Amino acid sequence: MADCKLNCTDPVCPATAPERIYCEIKRLFVDGHWTPGEYLTLGEVTSLLSCSRTVARDALKQLQGAEMVSLVHRRGFQVPRMNESGLRDLFEANRILLIGAIASSPRNLPAIFADGSYQDQISSTFLQLGKRSGNNEIARRISGYNDHLNRFRIYDHQLLKDVKSEIHDIIDAANDPSKRGALRQRIIRYHNRRIAKVAAYIRLMTLDFDQRSAL
Repeated sequence: MADCKLNCTDPVCPATAPERIYCEIKRLFVDGHWTPGEYLTLGEVTSLLSCSRTVARDALKQLQGAEMVSLVHRRGFQVPRMNESGLRDLFEANRILLIGAIASSPRNLPAIFADGSYQDQISSTFLQLGKRSGNNEIARRISGYNDHLNRFRIYDHQLLKDVKSEIHDIIDAANDPSKRGALRQRIIRYHNRRIAKVAAYIRLMTLDFDQRSAL
């Protein structure tokens, strides 16, 4: 992924002003600025990002195409609500893609390096694992799952122990060709731990939404 100044999660760094506004809105979305069920108004977006209503509307339509928001008649764009089954499906699909990427990747690949926030480290590590496969579709889909799952990763520290060392262990195994089996097991364990907590993730996100709604 190109190094975008906005630190977005798109596989290609946006070059035009409208694309950069889309990148910024998307970044706010994955960072949990808006919670499931919340509506995004054009006025809020234009004020927040100092852009025109046309640019804001086009960016929101792009997010709609990526299934990150939905358009509700006479209400506007809404962040879709997530239930336990849907979140479990996301974790399971991401696990399957990463295991497939590991299995199809050649050995002696460039080292994986990830910095930034905890969420950024996970997103970057998983995307680099996807790109190692040489399959652009796998990388694209992992990038998309990163976008949807990042807003739940903010709760990892509340629900799980040793999350920082967990991602470091994954990177360590990814950078040692003799640990391919260990890497696969660590990816499985990473996702299984979170699948076991889907109810708690949904509960925390719902609580955040209810608290914001009460303000």
